[in-house]
Amino acid sequence: MKTKINSMKKLLILFLSLSLVLGFTSCRSLPTETHTDAESTISTAPASSSITDTLLTVKCFNVGKGDAFLLTTKNSAVMIDTGYKDNGDDLVDAVKNSGYDHLDMLIISHFDKDHVGGASKIVKNLEVGRILTTRVTNDSKRTTKFLEALGKTNQKNEVITEDTEFSIDNVTYFVDAPKASSYIEKEDNNSSLLVKATIGTTSMLFTGDAEDERLSEILKLDNLQSTILKMPHHGRYFSLLPDLVKSASPRYALITASDEEPEDLDTTSLLDSAGVNTYNTRNGDITITLDGESVGISQ
Repeated sequence: MKTKINSMKKLLILFLSLSLVLGFTSCRSLPTETHTDAESTISTAPASSSITDTLLTVKCFNVGKGDAFLLTTKNSAVMIDTGYKDNGDDLVDAVKNSGYDHLDMLIISHFDKDHVGGASKIVKNLEVGRILTTRVTNDSKRTTKFLEALGKTNQKNEVITEDTEFSIDNVTYFVDAPKASSYIEKEDNNSSLLVKATIGTTSMLFTGDAEDERLSEILKLDNLQSTILKMPHHGRYFSLLPDLVKSASPRYALITASDEEPEDLDTTSLLDSAGVNTYNTRNGDITITLDGESVGISQ
């Protein structure tokens, strides 16, 4: 009888031991599952697909004393100005070499030959989603060729008369239109569109060939601050240029000049005194990358 009781005690002790082990194991498994779920939530949160995952690359082409810029992201291609007539084929090749057979947008800041010159080749050889221009201020041969090319390809330019803003693949573009119906001096230059491309906390400001009359309008805008400032009119010095540099407060400046027609020394002195790092396309093509937080520049 005693032996039977001892056997029952042993079975009871074994049962209680197994219950404690199982209970302890189940209590530890819950935090482990919760932790796994938390990790899964973090990995799929919107922050992982934030704007910093998009890289904006700006190619600044050496086209002499002229402007030509190609802005690309993983899913978009935008061109601002097209240099001279002889640059057209090279710019088409540059777009294609960047992996695109089209442009989402072409922006012509104004109709001087060193800004619109290659545009006819662009619209003839590439599909362009939208074409934004300022009003036509001259009837030069390059302007005529561009408008004729638009007609032959059944494309139209949108003349920007009011400020507009839109986004393409996480890049925000702000386009400021000239405010006056005419200007006393340099009608073509002062009719330049202003374009600001922003990604995250980094941005680049394109000023066309704006001179003092246009600069006085631009200086009334809010939030001119930009990481990179494309200096107006190929580095020419104007009385309101110090105000522009102060308002934009850039870390970097870009000048589009040539050895034959270099920038003004007063302009470079102004930038040096403001502590701005300056690059010049007359020294070769420049590649700028903006990831929303930082900037890379190579030449």
